[in-house]
Amino acid sequence: MQDADKFMTGLQNTLLVASPALNDTPWENTVIYICSHTEEGTMGVVINRPLEDITFTEITSELEIPRSSSAGDPVIFSGGPVEINRGFVLHNDGYQHESTMRIAPNINLSATSDIVTAIARGTAPEDLNFCLGYSGWDSGQLEQELVENSWFTLSADTDILYKTPPEQRHDACMKKLGLDPSRISVPHGSA
Repeated sequence: MQDADKFMTGLQNTLLVASPALNDTPWENTVIYICSHTEEGTMGVVINRPLEDITFTEITSELEIPRSSSAGDPVIFSGGPVEINRGFVLHNDGYQHESTMRIAPNINLSATSDIVTAIARGTAPEDLNFCLGYSGWDSGQLEQELVENSWFTLSADTDILYKTPPEQRHDACMKKLGLDPSRISVPHGSA
């Protein structure tokens, strides 16, 4: 058996695309942008699961952040099951703060109230994904899931990340991978 810890390295700035092996699970058709991948573990945010019951207005009200009349309301995503009350914003280079983590050209992560204030004032970039919570894996856990064919990997694509409507992102990733989900068989059971 191949050592899962040595199977895959350097997944930062990658899209994880749920394979049909994850059908009938909470991860079915999920797309996750990987923000950080180290020996200690992996952190990413789901970019295609909008939350229906939470608005940006509610978030700014709770944080007591005043809104500008010119500020738009970004889509709020369920970024994952970890720290679900904390905001993580993926955005282009149009916003920088001392706490902003640059991941790749035109892809940054900000996770402080400063980015929320910038969005509320209308001074944040238009290209962003506002995620509540994140997805995390312990050391070797994601690599094992890749060995088990739970996920496909795709180099990050800013068009998918920022421009493609959320409900079309999984299909856009599958198309870019050259895959038709209806033609992929999923092995069941074990010998």
